[in-house]
Amino acid sequence: GILLARKRAEEALKRSEALLKETGKMAKVGGWEFDVETLKQVWTEETYRIHEVDMTYSPTVEKGIAFYAPAARPIIERAVQRTIEYGEPFGVELEFITAKGNHRWVHAIGKAHQEHGKIRRVSGTFQDVTERKKAEEAVRQSEARFRAVFEGSSITIALVNMKGRVIEWNHSGQLLFGYSLEE
Repeated sequence: GILLARKRAEEALKRSEALLKETGKMAKVGGWEFDVETLKQVWTEETYRIHEVDMTYSPTVEKGIAFYAPAARPIIERAVQRTIEYGEPFGVELEFITAKGNHRWVHAIGKAHQEHGKIRRVSGTFQDVTERKKAEEAVRQSEARFRAVFEGSSITIALVNMKGRVIEWNHSGQLLFGYSLEE
């Protein structure tokens, strides 16, 4: 009975670990942890994949920070330092350059873990959010193009809500009707 229960528990743990690994891959989320005293760092498989390094790579805090774009390094350094010194959690989205030179955007989250009132380790998640950032930029560019056409047009353009009420019109509309939308 005990051996069978232990075997079932081990199988359940393996299934759970496999599910967690696959979920991390799908969401492009990895994990990391480092010991504050030794600065020894541990990464999950997905974190290695996001960095575009193989599993034999030996991560350290300094090496991890070096992957960030030059302008982003002081931000992540300060965030990590404040977590180590004061236990402040952090969450940042910064530009990142992989080992293969690919530019990405990552969302890094970190939090301190205390033992006997002293911060002993920091752990967190590391997510590749490049696709979302690209989509947000495409929307911003589309909105800017729309705004340029809307404002620059010599014909009157009005935006109307579902109730048929004019909610905005361009400068040509103001000239045509003789007053601003607010009026």
